[in-house]
Amino acid sequence: MELVGVVGAGVIGRGVCHAVAASGVDVVLVDVDARTLTDAVDEIRVNARMYRLLDGGAGTTTGSRELLQRIHPSVDYESLADADIVIENVPENWDIKQSVYQELSRTCPTATVFAANTSTIPITRIAATTDRPDQVVGLHFMNPVPLKPTVELIRGRDTSDSTVARVMELLDRMGKEAVGVRDSPGFVTNRVLMLAVNEATSLVEEGVAEPAAIDRLFTGGLGHRMGILATADLIGIDTVLNSIEMLYEAFGDSKYRPCPLLRKMVEEAGWVARAELVSSRTIRRPGADMPVDVSGIRDRVRVFVVDAAGLDGLADDERMFLRYHLSSLFAVQLVLFVERAFGIIVEDDDLDMENFATVNAIAALVARKPSAR
Repeated sequence: MELVGVVGAGVIGRGVCHAVAASGVDVVLVDVDARTLTDAVDEIRVNARMYRLLDGGAGTTTGSRELLQRIHPSVDYESLADADIVIENVPENWDIKQSVYQELSRTCPTATVFAANTSTIPITRIAATTDRPDQVVGLHFMNPVPLKPTVELIRGRDTSDSTVARVMELLDRMGKEAVGVRDSPGFVTNRVLMLAVNEATSLVEEGVAEPAAIDRLFTGGLGHRMGILATADLIGIDTVLNSIEMLYEAFGDSKYRPCPLLRKMVEEAGWVARAELVSSRTIRRPGADMPVDVSGIRDRVRVFVVDAAGLDGLADDERMFLRYHLSSLFAVQLVLFVERAFGIIVEDDDLDMENFATVNAIAALVARKPSAR
């Protein structure tokens, strides 16, 4: 396999592009917006460094420079003319999906396989819009893609065995385990997850519990790596609402009716699932005052951890990732906070979890770094 096309440079598309390039395969990343492509490559550059922190994460065996050299951004579908497989990641909007597959059918060779990275739209329906329904398969990647080892694989009515074999070859190379599920709206993960997000939002609306408390129960009580509402924030509240609406339309069951508060959060600008908790949009920007003593460094780190993960009462020497089941996303955010807040550069050799396991470890790392300001 020499070339893979990735269509759509949103959050999931960026992750897919990153994971494919990290496996040693060249990728053409296509999006209609040039600025989105630039932002995507910049984000992949950052993540390629940060994922070194995590066992088995993409970027641990592939240098960021080498990885980026395999990524070829383009606003032209014609650049997919030599792609062996194209993975589509555009928004869950049927009109957009339909137009994309019509364009792919026009520009891609007859041998190219199309993999639809969708969470709610049936694969058979997507395949029917193409000129090769037997070469269309569903792949539902989880976010963040480079760090999630499992993928839902969905065969449409006409998907051939050879198509599945070609996609499995790529997934094996990416280090992903494919779990086969039937072609049904929402498949398995989203059909369950979206109901959970909707119900958790209803609990907030009814005043049963605050968002932080709900997520703390799922992480500390049930052992989830990330809370239900933090997961919704990571996915994007607009995407969550759209997915629930599509499930409601597909099944006509009232249990899929979107919670009014969820719709309100989408319609009112600035609302997110867990504002000022985990979302990267809430990372505080560094101020003019820069702490110069270790005690001050500890204080600022502790404030960030409490705000971002809700770990009130965290001791300076407590290994936060062991006790609190913190997510890989939080680890990345923690490194970015340290760089921005203290004006330092965390070198690749510093990207070891031991340097970020406790408040004391972080303070020691910052204290021995020359300020970039």
